[in-house]
Amino acid sequence: MTNKSIKYVCNVLLVFAFAITLLACNSIDKVYIEADLATYGAIAPEYSAYISNDEDLTEDEKQDRYALLDSWLRRIYSIDMN
Repeated sequence: MTNKSIKYVCNVLLVFAFAITLLACNSIDKVYIEADLATYGAIAPEYSAYISNDEDLTEDEKQDRYALLDSWLRRIYSIDMN
């Protein structure tokens, strides 16, 4: 994995950790959820392409990373914003 790839993965994980921190709050403002969804929309396509093109990743490692993206999106949509 190149330094650029490692940095990119770290940034994705940092955003993910921030999003989880938001979920720990009792009340999540709609603006934060919309921002998290926008962040997902900006990061997920490029990260998904990175996953599929990284020849150093095993199929299990790729599936783990796809599962991370899927869980991020599921968490966003699981929050009731009414």
